[in-house]
Amino acid sequence: KAPGEEKQPSQENIPPLEKGAWTVPKGKLYCESYNKYYWHTSEFNKKGKKVKWANNAKYDEIRTELKLEYGLTDGLNALLYLPYKQAHWRDDNGKHTTRALVDIWTGIKYQLFRQPFAFSLQPRVKIPTNYNENAVPSLGKRQVDAEVKCLLAKSLWSYKGYTKFELGFRYRAEEP
Repeated sequence: KAPGEEKQPSQENIPPLEKGAWTVPKGKLYCESYNKYYWHTSEFNKKGKKVKWANNAKYDEIRTELKLEYGLTDGLNALLYLPYKQAHWRDDNGKHTTRALVDIWTGIKYQLFRQPFAFSLQPRVKIPTNYNENAVPSLGKRQVDAEVKCLLAKSLWSYKGYTKFELGFRYRAEEP
């Protein structure tokens, strides 16, 4: 290598956190599990104004998601997201908890190019599972949604980092 020249990572050596716009090589499986925590004490009304819930109500949820990505080819991956949600509603009248495997996302990621940055298209579809949409608190609307994302990423290998950007559109079959 020339003086001052940094060796760039191969596709296989890209750290897992960078996989966003990059694809998993053919025949390889990428698996990731993560948790999200949300809490609310208010909502937006139909006029778009933020209002507190009555009766000192509070909502929170813990969402654990398993993300699987399999390389069909070096530039085409099959995607599967399996989320499990536990939701809590508390107010002056009592407490309620609901938990279940919720809407599954499936799709593909197609990498158009890797240089000078990685660029991929990622269409996905949300498929409802068999939870009770009328439970309190509700786990979702049991509706089919679809989205497409443009994923861009650039390795900053010499700085031991990366940068990424996502832009997408989600079509909701019903209300959000």
